[in-house]
Amino acid sequence: MQSRPACTPARRPAHKQAHLPGRVTDRLTMLDSLRGAALVSMILYHGTWDLVYMAGVRISWYDRLPGYLWQQSICMTFILLSGYCAALSGDPRRLLRRGLSLALLLLPIR
Repeated sequence: MQSRPACTPARRPAHKQAHLPGRVTDRLTMLDSLRGAALVSMILYHGTWDLVYMAGVRISWYDRLPGYLWQQSICMTFILLSGYCAALSGDPRRLLRRGLSLALLLLPIR
């Protein structure tokens, strides 16, 4: 039985290519793309907020349903991606301990 050759950077799939010498990433391109799109959308949303509420630019749809749906789509995207990534990250007990310890640290802040 022939053994498989060791995986070298030249033979790795595109999403596992080394970006720095000696460093291999196992990132999921789709998750990174969705996160990037949500981030760009959030930057545009907040830029529009600044235009409307700080510069006084009138954008009629922004404070109505389309603006609200835009805002909520950004929130839901981040929440869903966070939950999905948390599920991929490993031991749920470690995540629970981390979450509880952060909640205890933030408890005195009001």
